[in-house]
Amino acid sequence: MFKHRFNTVSKTSKRSCYVLIKILMVFGILSFIQKKSIEQPNVIIVLVDDAGYADFGFMGAKDLSTPNLDALAMQSVRFTDAHVTSSVCSPSRAGILTGKYQQRFGYECNEGDGYTGIDTLQQLIPTYLKKVGYTTAAFGKWHLGYQQAQHPLRMGFDYYYGFLSGGRSYFYKPTKDDAPHAKTALLENFTQVSFNGYLTDVLGTKAASFIHANKNKPFFMYWAPNAVHTPMEADSTDLKKFEGHKRKTLAAMTLALDRAVGTIVNQLKKDNIFDNTII
Repeated sequence: MFKHRFNTVSKTSKRSCYVLIKILMVFGILSFIQKKSIEQPNVIIVLVDDAGYADFGFMGAKDLSTPNLDALAMQSVRFTDAHVTSSVCSPSRAGILTGKYQQRFGYECNEGDGYTGIDTLQQLIPTYLKKVGYTTAAFGKWHLGYQQAQHPLRMGFDYYYGFLSGGRSYFYKPTKDDAPHAKTALLENFTQVSFNGYLTDVLGTKAASFIHANKNKPFFMYWAPNAVHTPMEADSTDLKKFEGHKRKTLAAMTLALDRAVGTIVNQLKKDNIFDNTII
């Protein structure tokens, strides 16, 4: 576990240190990937939505169950004093996928319905990784624009399964989901699709299928479920496990999130590529 403290350093020094660390990390990862003598690692970004900092077992939560995430944390580097350049939905995604401060390209605000979305001149992580032989996929919440030019498949991803809006129900709603061009509809690439079950589980299963289909070549996966963002909806079976719980619905939603991560990790292990995957 690494813990960084800059409490005695000036703001200018903090900024310089932060930028230097980011540069070193990027060059370190790219140099590792581009070395032909080393097998290219798979890369998975898991971005959860509106989860509390301390709502995981590895962060001290006693009332929420996250065994799969805890297991990952115990064998990984944990940044317990990390900070973000934007903490809200759309700008945070834009920053992560571009590797830039949102203010650099006018994306510091979480705009409402009808927002313009990301500037299509911005290049995202998958665009760079495709240049070195990676297959790329995105799952879940996009929230970076509704225009065709802003669709994940137009922004560097080879495969997409998710929804373009900032939120939707965790269950299939025919009236809304089947409406032509519905912003909350679930898409497989460009096609509106239906689904059975709880969406967080579905996203985990779809991700596992992608992993298995691409186990023999390097891949980049951006897995961004809407869990545990509103609406507060949980699977009925999970809810029964938390009867009398003060945060019953959140606990059930968090359990489903953890289970989906477990589905992804288990598939990596089944395909013998877990040790060659950066999560």
